[in-house]
Amino acid sequence: MKDQCSHSPLAVVLAFLLGGLFGVGIAMLVAPAPGEQTRRRIRDVAGEIKEHTTEYVDETKGRVAEIIEKGKELAKETQMAFNETLACTKEMAEKTRGAA
Repeated sequence: MKDQCSHSPLAVVLAFLLGGLFGVGIAMLVAPAPGEQTRRRIRDVAGEIKEHTTEYVDETKGRVAEIIEKGKELAKETQMAFNETLACTKEMAEKTRGAA
């Protein structure tokens, strides 16, 4: 059997960003630079990663909201079509009973 492992795009991006943050933090800590300068660089990079992550999450929320709205519209259209089909079926059944 074929093993399948699927992760949501958000989980993949967050894992990538966290891995990047961890790697940058380690690299900065072992790089030859004064402590204050290293801490400032870590703060700056962490701020950038937070900003990019926030933007990605906001975009994802917007896309999810759009998909949910489209799903609601589709469900409403499907319900209306079902109701019309049901009404036609009932009408035909009544006509058939009346003709018999």
